[in-house]
Amino acid sequence: MGGSGKTIVGERCVDISKWYHDFSVFGFLLPGTYKLSATTLMNAKFLVNGKALTNGEFKVEGTAASEVTLAIEAVETGKEFRVGGFKLELVFDFAGAQRTLLNAASKAIAKVSQEDDADKYAEFNKRYSDLTVKINRVKDDAAGDFAAYTVYGEYKFYLNGVEGSTLMSEVKALDTDIEAHLANWRALYGFEGCR
Repeated sequence: MGGSGKTIVGERCVDISKWYHDFSVFGFLLPGTYKLSATTLMNAKFLVNGKALTNGEFKVEGTAASEVTLAIEAVETGKEFRVGGFKLELVFDFAGAQRTLLNAASKAIAKVSQEDDADKYAEFNKRYSDLTVKINRVKDDAAGDFAAYTVYGEYKFYLNGVEGSTLMSEVKALDTDIEAHLANWRALYGFEGCR
């Protein structure tokens, strides 16, 4: 699966025993890769937007939430099929994203010290602290809890992973502001420092 997943739908059981007709539901999902599974799957197959799944995975493309239709069909037409224990996971490495963001933010703040300018240091440190609070929200959560999916959407990880997220934009803005401050500080005081 390539990273940790986030359960979006959770363990839901739809008992459609003795059904002989197709069954479909639809909803909206953010762009990304998803994995659909079921604990009970007898004579049934999943289709997403009319396409059969490969290894239970499918992709939602685009730059915003899109309508997705899940259909369940009998493998052998006209015979009973059963499906239960649905689980829909967002396939995204939350731990890796958090680690990348924290490393980038730490490298940025490490460039400045109180000796350079105590007031600016306090300002940058406050921004860094506020940013790490947001970054620490980027994590897997318990099954049935949708916090990770909410964070995935809120910080726009679906645009281009970590690099396209709004959090990485904030980290880069902090780094740019620190670099500009240090350039001004050094020009003003003629100090290159040991950095």
